Amino acid sequence: MDGSIQPDDAEAVRRTQRQTQRVDRLKTVMSKTQDVEPKKSKLPRHLAILKELISDFGKWLAQPYNVDVEIPDSDDEENAPQAEAQDLPRKTWREKLHTVVVSNGFEATSCFLVIANLAFLGVQANCNGGCGTYTTAMLSTFDNFFTATFLLEWLLCVTAHGGSYFTTPETVMANMLDTFIVWVVGVFLLWVAPVLLNQEGLAALQAIRAIRAMRSLRSFKVLRHFQSFRMLLTGVLGTIPTLLACCLMMFLTVMTFGIISVDIIGRDEAWGLAASGTAAWYVQNGLIQASMTMSRFIFSDNAVDFIEELQEQQPYIWIYCFLFMAISAYVILNLVTAVICDKAQQIVNDNEAERLFEMRQEEKRNMKDLKRIFEVLDEDGSGLVTTEVRLSGCSNAGTGRIRAGI
Repeated sequence: MDGSIQPDDAEAVRRTQRQTQRVDRLKTVMSKTQDVEPKKSKLPRHLAILKELISDFGKWLAQPYNVDVEIPDSDDEENAPQAEAQDLPRKTWREKLHTVVVSNGFEATSCFLVIANLAFLGVQANCNGGCGTYTTAMLSTFDNFFTATFLLEWLLCVTAHGGSYFTTPETVMANMLDTFIVWVVGVFLLWVAPVLLNQEGLAALQAIRAIRAMRSLRSFKVLRHFQSFRMLLTGVLGTIPTLLACCLMMFLTVMTFGIISVDIIGRDEAWGLAASGTAAWYVQNGLIQASMTMSRFIFSDNAVDFIEELQEQQPYIWIYCFLFMAISAYVILNLVTAVICDKAQQIVNDNEAERLFEMRQEEKRNMKDLKRIFEVLDEDGSGLVTTEVRLSGCSNAGTGRIRAGI
């Protein structure tokens, strides 16, 4: 044999070289997405860490607070470079304002003001007219400050969201309550009423000014950020129709047992005309009084003494009283608790949607990595990758992680 290379051997050498080139390109692709080494900073280590934390905090402040955003389709991602190359229309001032209102920074600032206002209300209630002139002036200044900031926040939200601020089913109740607190409890009672009313009107308004304590309800805006409280609050609000039905059932039960009590206790000959303030007198004093007396058994409000006093003339009356307690307390109230717990369980199931969002995001990132890998393997641009090319490109140990994805 002469030392020449046979055609089959030459083809094998070229195939081996192409496989080696593919492996090198795969290493390059994976290094861009997973093995990127951070650039060395000239700053000291602690300053570099501080700078990174400040940068991350600034990005977090600018990010939208609501994570329930629409995930773009794959076609949108493929057309993203083309869209970026085109001249996009500039955002209007309202769109820019909406970006600010829905950001984490705006939400965090609003929550901080709510917490500060709650502390201010505590100091104001503790003062109760017994503070000095300087303290009273400071409280008045803070009162005007919080009213103005809450009004500004409300105006920004309404301007940014438009009519949807009062029509979105998920937030309409909270927004209407916030509007009432801002305009009636804040603006009207603090700024408008003193101008429109005289001294006599202001004196009569003092009792109504007690509703200014409703500003403390804005603390729910902060507490709703905690999942456990959000579950509890949403469970209670979501079961209002059922709770109303339970209250109606309790009312009918108490009224029914009130009528029975008037017959078997109030009209019993052993009592005659009972003295005022005695147990029998409460039952003889009309249906409403008898029903309210029976409701004391629900809350164990001195119920034992009441039964002992009735047993002086009616020894077996405790059976009737115990029956009422079993029906009212142990059935109706437990029914309300069961409804709330059931609603809370439904909320837990709804939270699976957030997990699904995260899974879809992870899937999209994996698909983008696989797309780049196949673009490297597809040398001829046909859009097809043979089994031989796929296996040879994934045989390297450094890219063994890709085989499972492919």
